[in-house]
Amino acid sequence: MLIAPIRSIFLADCTQVSMGNLAVAKCVFVGIGLAASSIFWKRGLNKIGINRTMIWILTGFALFPLLLFMTQYHIYWLYIAHLIYGIAQAGSHLIWHLSGTIFAQNKNSLPYTTVNVLMIGIRGAIGPFFGLVFCQTLGPIFTLILGSLIALSGSFYLIRKSVSQKNRPPIEDF
Repeated sequence: MLIAPIRSIFLADCTQVSMGNLAVAKCVFVGIGLAASSIFWKRGLNKIGINRTMIWILTGFALFPLLLFMTQYHIYWLYIAHLIYGIAQAGSHLIWHLSGTIFAQNKNSLPYTTVNVLMIGIRGAIGPFFGLVFCQTLGPIFTLILGSLIALSGSFYLIRKSVSQKNRPPIEDF
């Protein structure tokens, strides 16, 4: 969400991307990424769980601004970036729609889903605002890198959490 308003500013100010190229990237390549990867996210969620699946999703979102940055050098990077974004977005949608049910297990999922919707609303209200502030004060490239670093830090947090849970001794029943 931090880079949502910055993407257009970066592409207009720092690259030679036309509106037609951007439309193809957003409509075609994001769509291909969404459609082609959905089944793999479903299988991944079943096999490796929600936290490990989120590591891959966050890594995809972290790659997007870095690949978008490469658009300065060749237009193909625009399409690759949006393909990766579509792949990550498919996983994100799957997690978003199922997380309340997953965390609730056999209980009522409404409280979990309510918190999820609230957090997405807060993120949507705050993220683009701060992205625009960072862009105006520090520039679009800094903001793209910052967005990538935030997503990568989420991946590293989940990796660390996953490793610490593996090394935790089992809880014994008394």
